[in-house]
Amino acid sequence: MKVSSSRLDLMDTVTVDGVQEKDPLTMRFDEFELQRVASRHTVQQSEVNRPDLISGVEYGAVHFWWLILEINGVVDPWEIPEDARLTVPQILDYYDWFRQQKEST
Repeated sequence: MKVSSSRLDLMDTVTVDGVQEKDPLTMRFDEFELQRVASRHTVQQSEVNRPDLISGVEYGAVHFWWLILEINGVVDPWEIPEDARLTVPQILDYYDWFRQQKEST
């Protein structure tokens, strides 16, 4: 199921020194809730410092790395140790939530 979604759409546009840019601190992700059973991922040695690889394994696409970090409260991807157990939400939960966010704006 292909859904056009960009996390940039979840950020407010601000003006800094006369330049408009997206502000990641305004991303409205705090209302996201798991609706389906999430899976668990044990970080392999080859995935340490590479959340994009974890996303690739779990979703077949590397660009959802930030979703996995958000769900697990990881601020610094360089702090994910080998053997860490991460919660991985179903991608349909994200797509459903994203649609609701787009419709409410």
